[in-house]
Amino acid sequence: MDNPNANTFLGAYLKVRRAQYHINSLITYTQPLDPGLYGLEWLPAIGRPCAISLADFGPDLNPEIVELTFWPKQPIGEILALTMGDAIHNLRSSLDYAATAVCRAAGKDTKFVTFPFHKERTDLIPDQCAGLKQIQAAFPNADVTRFFQDTIKPYLGGKSDLWTLTKVDKIDKHNFIV
Repeated sequence: MDNPNANTFLGAYLKVRRAQYHINSLITYTQPLDPGLYGLEWLPAIGRPCAISLADFGPDLNPEIVELTFWPKQPIGEILALTMGDAIHNLRSSLDYAATAVCRAAGKDTKFVTFPFHKERTDLIPDQCAGLKQIQAAFPNADVTRFFQDTIKPYLGGKSDLWTLTKVDKIDKHNFIV
């Protein structure tokens, strides 16, 4: 068993705080876009693909065609995708931390405790969902199944934010989410 004297929801709280950090990083990167991610410069026109051409008139009124040229210094899309994925993963992990904290508070073993999710509401039962089975074991006199099915709704068609969170977290484990 884990340390029963630990702050019950400290881990979940810290995961949410870490997700907030990643979300703030996204804001920093994109408002305005962090200049460390890209270059932007007026250069003589040669038809670059990421440029806007402009006729620049010098003091002698002879036009010089120049291009406002943009180029990434780093893979911007991937950096943003990784940061979003980190935020999503921390939010999803905070639910596992909360489920673990609840079981810990009940004096139960917390090894492998997870927040219960299932695609179908009808399959969100202890026999089909390990997370629900673990929480039900911690609270044998409570109708944990009904609570999760009718109140928390961590299934497709339930509370869509919870379902989307767990699905996007799974996608991000193996692929960029943007």
